[in-house]
Amino acid sequence: MKLIKLVFGLGVALAYVVQIVQAEKIDTNTVYFAELKTKAEQGNAASQYELGYAYYRGKLGLNEALKWFCKSADQGYAKAQGMLGFCYENGQGVETNFIEAIKWYRKAADQDDKYAQEYLGLCYAKGHGVGTNFIEAIKWYRKAGDQGNEKAQCHLAYCYAYGNGVASDGVEAYKWWFIAEKLGHGYCAANNMTMIGANLSPEQIAAAKKRANDWIFQHKKIFPEK
Repeated sequence: MKLIKLVFGLGVALAYVVQIVQAEKIDTNTVYFAELKTKAEQGNAASQYELGYAYYRGKLGLNEALKWFCKSADQGYAKAQGMLGFCYENGQGVETNFIEAIKWYRKAADQDDKYAQEYLGLCYAKGHGVGTNFIEAIKWYRKAGDQGNEKAQCHLAYCYAYGNGVASDGVEAYKWWFIAEKLGHGYCAANNMTMIGANLSPEQIAAAKKRANDWIFQHKKIFPEK
């Protein structure tokens, strides 16, 4: 059985950038940009982060982006800390430094940033800056997954499918892919459910769906209203 595995590396990291920031591209000549810069210069951590991201996403200068990310992160702003982790892990504007990446991901993850939690888990799975430790990876995948991070849920399912850090459990793997698919991670989750489902009995699939639906009911606040 060859399951579809989320690719570890820059492609996934770039997806992280899209997920943790919802800001649109900013025209530096607008009043909004000028006001944003003023607030950032006055020390507002959220504005410093958004300004840094404007520089980053608009390709206006990584050095300037990192300057504002650092100012925001030093004030404890979780999204900025996550972005610094991303930059250090992938050599964006700085030399690749997995130790620094882990440090900043952890700071954000400890504030319950669900994307930093996922990427901290990935660092443990890949051995970036730490020894490979799937038990620790699973811990962070679960924290992120419990907040509705569907990619973390897919990583968690994959661990159960292949017994990485846990006993192999096809029912539990199916459950997490079922949840991820409901949250919108369709292709990976749906295809893997089909493949692993071929090795499960109808009773096991029913049990997996019941576990998933029980979880969904308990976490219904994270699901978008229809």
